[in-house]
Amino acid sequence: MNEEVLITGFVGTITTIIGSFTSWIFARKKYNAEVDSTKIDNLSKIIDVQNEQIRNLQDRLDASLERNKQLEKELIDVRTRVSNLMILLIEHHIIPDEKEDAEGPA
Repeated sequence: MNEEVLITGFVGTITTIIGSFTSWIFARKKYNAEVDSTKIDNLSKIIDVQNEQIRNLQDRLDASLERNKQLEKELIDVRTRVSNLMILLIEHHIIPDEKEDAEGPA
């Protein structure tokens, strides 16, 4: 009778160990698959956020370039007006002509 109890206990223990090990292997594979899926989802979200930031930066760059073009046009206009004003002032002898001063008196 003692031997039967020992054998039953031993077989039960071995069966439990094998079942636990098998369950652990399958659970580990499932866990690893879930972790990989989560990593892929997180990377996808990161890529989406970075693409949105790139679009925002591109929009800001485009706006800045357009503003730069406008300012360049305004600068050219201001320089033209200053040049025209200088010519008028020189013609009306309000300011001396720098070219004549450099050449000496005529």
